[in-house]
Amino acid sequence: MKTNIQQIRLWLLSISFLFLTPCLLQAQQGEVWQSVITHLPQKEAPKITVHAPTDPWQRYFRFKNDSNITVYPVFESPVGPNLGPNNECKTEGLPNDSVRRILVNYQQKGAGLPPGMEVTVNLPKEKPCWYIASRLLIFTANIDEFNANLPQAAQNQITVPDNLGLSNICGGDACWTGTAGAAYQNDAPAQLIEFNVDNINIDNGQDFPDRNNKSGLPAIDFDVSYVDDAYIPVALSIDDGGATYYMGTVIPFENFYRAKQGFLAGGADWVQYSAFSEEAWPYNIFHELVTNTYKIPSADIFAVGTWTSGRSNYYAVPPNVGVRACSANPACVEAGLSGNCCPNDNNAQLGCCDVQAYIIEGTEKKYDNQNNVYYTSQALKSLTERWTQWLHPKGDPKDPCTSISKINTWPPANALVFNQQVKQAFCDSFRETVQFVWGQFSQANCTTIVIPEEKNQCLVAAIVGYTSQSGGQLNESVQALQRSLPWNPSSPKYQDDKFVLYWAPVDSVFNLNPYAGFVHNTIAAPGAYSFSIDDRYGNFGGKGSGLLVDIGGSSILANKAPYDPYEQFSVNLAAGWHHANICGREVQFPPQAQILPPNGKGISYPFNFWNSGNPTNQCTIILYADAAGTKYTKYQVNKNVTTVIDTYTGLSHKVTGVSFDLTKCALASTLPLVCKGTNLAAPSNNGNIVYESVLKMSRPNIYLAVPQPNWPQ
Repeated sequence: MKTNIQQIRLWLLSISFLFLTPCLLQAQQGEVWQSVITHLPQKEAPKITVHAPTDPWQRYFRFKNDSNITVYPVFESPVGPNLGPNNECKTEGLPNDSVRRILVNYQQKGAGLPPGMEVTVNLPKEKPCWYIASRLLIFTANIDEFNANLPQAAQNQITVPDNLGLSNICGGDACWTGTAGAAYQNDAPAQLIEFNVDNINIDNGQDFPDRNNKSGLPAIDFDVSYVDDAYIPVALSIDDGGATYYMGTVIPFENFYRAKQGFLAGGADWVQYSAFSEEAWPYNIFHELVTNTYKIPSADIFAVGTWTSGRSNYYAVPPNVGVRACSANPACVEAGLSGNCCPNDNNAQLGCCDVQAYIIEGTEKKYDNQNNVYYTSQALKSLTERWTQWLHPKGDPKDPCTSISKINTWPPANALVFNQQVKQAFCDSFRETVQFVWGQFSQANCTTIVIPEEKNQCLVAAIVGYTSQSGGQLNESVQALQRSLPWNPSSPKYQDDKFVLYWAPVDSVFNLNPYAGFVHNTIAAPGAYSFSIDDRYGNFGGKGSGLLVDIGGSSILANKAPYDPYEQFSVNLAAGWHHANICGREVQFPPQAQILPPNGKGISYPFNFWNSGNPTNQCTIILYADAAGTKYTKYQVNKNVTTVIDTYTGLSHKVTGVSFDLTKCALASTLPLVCKGTNLAAPSNNGNIVYESVLKMSRPNIYLAVPQPNWPQ
């Protein structure tokens, strides 16, 4: 989860660049344009009333349960970062490492959110305790009963009602607030969502410390955290009338269940959380509260959890697992114990036992020839071998690229374009990328480990869990490899080719992280993190005050298309515009944006071709230069779907861009010259969103760059 809203900040910083772009409407329209100006009819402005939100600083979450089971949403925020700008949330005696919670219910306490029901939660504004680095867990177990079953070691996870005096969070007293000494663990029966409430200062693109400062732009940064694990289908979207796509997935529960089942049974050689395994299920604390299902950890969580021997508080070690005698457990022998230890005669599993309540299924305690302890699993060995098979030097018989005819999976491509020579180069580049990454991580990680098997597994855990935001070759290479692609400094830059990302099946020699394809393809969640630096697809934020949360469907989503970073349409405005109507949405611009250059600040707003859950082909954008609405420019923006060729693979693909008619714009506007100064633009010099493998002349325009109202002054 990132604490900034990447897209908004990029828009703010790129506006000035877009206005330097030469006008895309060429001179051959000059005569028509002059005629339009000369004969422009006098007209009244459209009768549009600007309705700003009653309180744009009141952030809210609107939940809809489209599944067939009751769910129990729980907000959870760390105390330390959420004390408030004036310590509104500071509570004497409450440690900064504890958490605050809001338990969400429909109409009455303990009800959760039943199937088909909807509830809106207003985040307390007078007590801004749930704004920063916050989590939302969608439990499938009755949260009260789950808390009642927590063992002694996890009693600090129980929610205790607080004394903040908040009410009417979701109507009456159905939703209530409390605190806990510790957060819930990863293997709880819940799907994690992460969010930040933001307030963008358009002067510098940063957040105001006071997230309710009325000089800023209210916004929300959010993600469905499949980067941690996959449990249930959830979709999120800004409540903005359809301007933004959804993040997560909208597939039904049953489809999601079958996808998890197939992934675990397929060739990925993956594992789940131990508490959900067949052996441990009868001994977990929630087996009577939820239907038997799967919860699958990401590569990062599973590798690190195995290698570090993470423990769970949510299940007990099943009987007859491991050897009971102290003598069969070296640590117990070293402690001088005898008789029964694992468990002992009181049926307690001692800490010296080889078998513990490991959080990741299949975790094993091992000893080297000097009796040093390390932890591994068959699944971690398999994941590690996916990487280490590429460490052989070029030409070595074990190098996968030595005989590419034996490789039976390649990116989908035209055989004439992606020929044997290209395949060889692709494979060689892939090997070089793996060896570069491995070398970089070997210098800075796991340097004290001497056991080769343990060291390799440590390095893989470090790579798949890499979180650096420094950019550059290492960051981009780690991303490329987990998308089954090499990193190249120049063409062909496969790492930036939208059409081949996550292409490899689980049994491909090029698939180094099967979980990434599982998230983006199998459970149909292209807008989600599948690994820690999967920012291109996972990190999203948008202007707005409310977030839609749909569990198991899409009925409340105004835009029912999944997030695509290549189709982030926006109108980028120079300073001086007062307000707007964008695709039927009334937008009031902040004071800084209403001042003409050079003192005013440009601003950007997203738009899309969805209206109240229905796709459209047009979007009307009306920009007003005055409060009365008498000075305006009106665009009829069209959705353009064209066919382009991926020059790296030779295959054709459909892409979407935007256009508008200059003449119609002028005829419909009282500020017609602004139409002429408006540019259409495609992203450039940004590998995250550029159609890298498409000829520049064929790349779709997605930005509408509008000059100030008094253009061309």
